Amino acid sequence: MRKRLIVWTILIALALGGIPWIHGAMDEKKDDVVIYEEVLSGNPAAASGLAVKTLTHMDQYLFWETSFRPGSEADAETVFTFEPGRRPYMFGAESQLRVTFAGGNFGYGGSFSMEEMISETITAERTSFASHAEGQIWKPVVEVAKRAPVGEEYTEVVKLKDYYEFYPMAMDVYVDDSGMEHPIWMQEFNTEDERILSEYFAVAIPEDIELQIIIVKDEYGNVIEIDSSYTEDTVRNHQYLYGDSFSAGKAVTEDGGYFILSRMKDDPDSSYEVVLDSPRLEDDYGIYYVPFAEYVENGVIVEGYNPQRKSDVSQLCNVFPMADGVNALELYYDKEEDQLILLTEETGHLWATVIDQKTMKEVQKLDLGEFSETEYIGDVIVRDDLFVVGIQDQFDETAVVQPKRMVLMVKESGQWKLKIRSSMNWEGQEEDYPWFNMNELTRLAWDGERLAIAQWERYRSSCDVYILIFEEDEMPYVGVYRRRDTSGGIYDYNRTIQSWSEENGLEVWWEKE
Repeated sequence: MRKRLIVWTILIALALGGIPWIHGAMDEKKDDVVIYEEVLSGNPAAASGLAVKTLTHMDQYLFWETSFRPGSEADAETVFTFEPGRRPYMFGAESQLRVTFAGGNFGYGGSFSMEEMISETITAERTSFASHAEGQIWKPVVEVAKRAPVGEEYTEVVKLKDYYEFYPMAMDVYVDDSGMEHPIWMQEFNTEDERILSEYFAVAIPEDIELQIIIVKDEYGNVIEIDSSYTEDTVRNHQYLYGDSFSAGKAVTEDGGYFILSRMKDDPDSSYEVVLDSPRLEDDYGIYYVPFAEYVENGVIVEGYNPQRKSDVSQLCNVFPMADGVNALELYYDKEEDQLILLTEETGHLWATVIDQKTMKEVQKLDLGEFSETEYIGDVIVRDDLFVVGIQDQFDETAVVQPKRMVLMVKESGQWKLKIRSSMNWEGQEEDYPWFNMNELTRLAWDGERLAIAQWERYRSSCDVYILIFEEDEMPYVGVYRRRDTSGGIYDYNRTIQSWSEENGLEVWWEKE
């Protein structure tokens, strides 16, 4: 018995003594992160001096801060921390103002009588459809519902032009309050605002715009199901109805919003382009401004921690007229300089016009080079004193790789200067890559001669990072840096990347020699 007790004591001691060893063996691997360099094009030496830091986490309590240097055998240095209860910083959407056709698919539902449908007192609280219902193609839905028989499903195709004098238009406004002294929460765009906007621009409705409307009534005559959408022919011939390519806006201030409407090119072979048949865009074309007004409810200004404002469409006006032959493409607000940056196409060239926001006077105009009839602005990234314009060609179904290029402007002593114009394709490229779709997670670094673009692969769905280097109107290097851990498969964090800092988990900079 004594011998058995001694044996058990030894075994327990060995077991307890092994716990620190096992923990240590596992713990020492927690920051063993290896970065594999995969060269897609060019020479990694072109990235010499570049430093990259990635911030990743698993389940919001295991965190890795990994640094590496492209072109230097991709050695990685990792700092691991365990912080239970920590929450990643969530990146907020940027301020925007868009003007769009009030269209799309409408799947209104609910159970209500015809009196309720016809009444102007229908609200989002009473029914399950969107509060924009009356303004967004609601009129033809009501008329078709009147003709629908009781107790049946009824389908009818109607022409939109038979119900509206001008194309219904809507304004979508969102103001990011994170950087503003007085936060703004925009109210919903109502039916009266849509009417004012529609009449202001007076966009003619093409004859072939059709809606298919399905109405289902019960045996009491109540409408129990509605389905309203463009017909297949309409979608095929007028795909622009689903987009906002003719409207651009990040030019939003505390006092109001600026926006443009593009004069689309007349291309009968393209369903993405259409000439907006509007006297406003012929005779009074330019940058339009809508002020924000205090939000009043029952005669009382709504106040509180977040003062509420609304766009006052009745005060809509043209504050920067443009000449014939100018097509506005994109508009951005430089808050630091209090300036608007307008991208336009004129005489086959892309131009950047800098406008003083207070006076709405031009302070600089820069020729960014040739801009063909088939090209359009795909992405624009603004970081501090860097302005990158991504340019794409019309989508070609027969092409494996779509042509893309970029233009870089750099602000020096308060003036923007053109630095680089380069293709973003390389010889032997076999497929498109996700970093072409630059977004709020894209990071830029400029050393006076070289531009580095860093982008998570597939929008943070993996830990891999793409690096592009541009210099002297060329792209001398493209590489992807794939991350692997050596933890023996204890956990898989390759698909759990989320933002947890102002840098959104990715930093890139040039180190000083």
